[in-house]
Amino acid sequence: MASFAAADRLFVLDTSAIATFKQRERIPLERQWEFLRRLEEAVGEERVFFPHLVVVELTDKKRVPHPDAPGVWAIGVRNQIAYAYRPSGPSLFEVIRRAGDVVDPEDGEDADPHVLAQALDLRDASPADVFVVSQDTLGGENHISLREACGRFVPSIGHMTPDEFIAASGCLPDEARP
Repeated sequence: MASFAAADRLFVLDTSAIATFKQRERIPLERQWEFLRRLEEAVGEERVFFPHLVVVELTDKKRVPHPDAPGVWAIGVRNQIAYAYRPSGPSLFEVIRRAGDVVDPEDGEDADPHVLAQALDLRDASPADVFVVSQDTLGGENHISLREACGRFVPSIGHMTPDEFIAASGCLPDEARP
């Protein structure tokens, strides 16, 4: 089991969040490598997590024939995920029960329930505040957003956009922000 000793906030990254880390308007190109190195340290410190299906989505050959830096980074650090890399069955069941409509039937995003389940597992194992980091803030005709799904749990799971995470994580020094 993870220690979470020094962490007051834990972050679970969704596929959309990791994919945005390559955008120059978020992180200047010359600082992206440093950001990913610091993000790797945060994984090792048990402050940043993501479930296995996020890696699958980032590296799916049909969607991404040639993974870029964020996908390669996720492959490289996945073995360092110390807790709930494969979320528990009870947490997955709870996600499906309370927020199963987070899955867009037209898109087939499979990682979202696993991101939420990992956040539930972390919330139940740690006194820290747990945040899901996702670009998914607007639902659709047939599904709810990941942000809305986070609010369906009591106590609720926090939600941050990638920009909020970049600012809150400490992985990018203030002087490097655009």
